[in-house]
Amino acid sequence: MKHLRTAALLAAGTILAAGCAQTEPAATAAPLLSGTTYVWKTTGAETEPFIAFDEKGGVHGQSGCNGFFGGVKVEGDAVAFTNLGSTMKMCAPEAMEVEARFMKALTETKRVRQSETALDLLNGEGAVLLTLERKN
Repeated sequence: MKHLRTAALLAAGTILAAGCAQTEPAATAAPLLSGTTYVWKTTGAETEPFIAFDEKGGVHGQSGCNGFFGGVKVEGDAVAFTNLGSTMKMCAPEAMEVEARFMKALTETKRVRQSETALDLLNGEGAVLLTLERKN
């Protein structure tokens, strides 16, 4: 029994030492999007554009006229919205322009920059496509 306890302690010490010996920096933490909702404060929309991130890697929201849904893949600060779909109703031209800009920003987003109060959707060059305000 004493040898078993000694072996267990040695194994635990080896695992602990291996974890402490890591010299590479830790990977950038993924933005904490799960369970959050962000809104785009704009004019001309029939419904306030927003995006909600669920715990299972899905998104849904309103784009200014229609509802939308899809998936999101997050790796570090890299983000890709996938399989986006939406309802297909027609709205006033101003609302349709808001919707087109909102959905285009989602499809062109390559990275995000997140703060306590906002989420910037960024393109591949790092330019801000949209800034959304945190709702919850």
